[in-house]
Amino acid sequence: GLAVAHKQRFPRLSLIATGGDVSAELGALLSGSTLAWSLLGGLAQPLFDAGRLRSLEEQARRRVEQAEQRYLGAVHAAFAEVEAALGRELSLRDRVQAVAEQERNAEAARVLSFEQYQSGLVSYTTVLSAQLQAFDAQSMLIELRNQRAQNRIDLYAYLGGGFDVAP
Repeated sequence: GLAVAHKQRFPRLSLIATGGDVSAELGALLSGSTLAWSLLGGLAQPLFDAGRLRSLEEQARRRVEQAEQRYLGAVHAAFAEVEAALGRELSLRDRVQAVAEQERNAEAARVLSFEQYQSGLVSYTTVLSAQLQAFDAQSMLIELRNQRAQNRIDLYAYLGGGFDVAP
């Protein structure tokens, strides 16, 4: 990543021991009796690389910035989804309340029309019309409640909820 590319721009020092004697102490290895040993110090420093290492570091930095931008975009999208779901929840709540009131009124009209029919005041088509309006209101109320439940499930998922089902 970026740290590796940055680190590669600096000098590296390596010591290599060659020879045939083995000793537990560094002093014994460097004494005159073990002249067969030679320590080779290697200093690897990129003296001239035509900007290659600097370019590699800049590429790594850009990849990090792009990853940050993707992350921020994902966070922004997640907040937008939550905000939209909360707005839908409020709207659906108000619509459910209004349609529930409409459904109660349609049911009352259905009952009243049937009583009037039994009394001979209205025709049966009036009863059928009232029944149709009550049925439509009930269907709309069921649909809105379903939409509200689905919206709540979506909101739960947007907020990180899981749906693990225990066996």
